Amino acid sequence: MKGEFDKAVADFNEVIRLAPKNATAYIGRGRAWVMKGEFDKAIADFNEVIRLDPKNADAYMDRGRAWAAKGEQDKAASDYQQAELLRKGP
Repeated sequence: MKGEFDKAVADFNEVIRLAPKNATAYIGRGRAWVMKGEFDKAIADFNEVIRLDPKNADAYMDRGRAWAAKGEQDKAASDYQQAELLRKGP
């Protein structure tokens, strides 16, 4: 199973190399990092998604999950709240 996530990271690395503004690739790689237990790397990828697309609710939700896995419950709660606000819309 671990090898699958390593391959996923490698594949997303290539997509990001070819299209560095592809937010979807950062989401995918971030999720793979989470599955590998690499939460700081995941958070960095979700931060990049938010930089590229500040209204991406999935990025906030996923980053919240990574924060929670690290035991940073306050940061997780803040991201979950932001995701909910973005999903509700104006």
